[in-house]
Amino acid sequence: MRNRALVLTVAILTPLMTAIGGLVYLLWWETTHCLFCGKKLGPGGKCTNPDCSLGRLTD
Repeated sequence: MRNRALVLTVAILTPLMTAIGGLVYLLWWETTHCLFCGKKLGPGGKCTNPDCSLGRLTD
């Protein structure tokens, strides 16, 4: 009985923790990089790539 509970707990917690980790990484990346060209954002959250035509959306 104890093994079944352990397997069930691991089967539920592993995908849940993976999803939470992925979401945290996505939020971190989104707040530190331009979504369109991938360049790191400068002060004030502005795209530092002068060739990024869509970077104006981050202004």
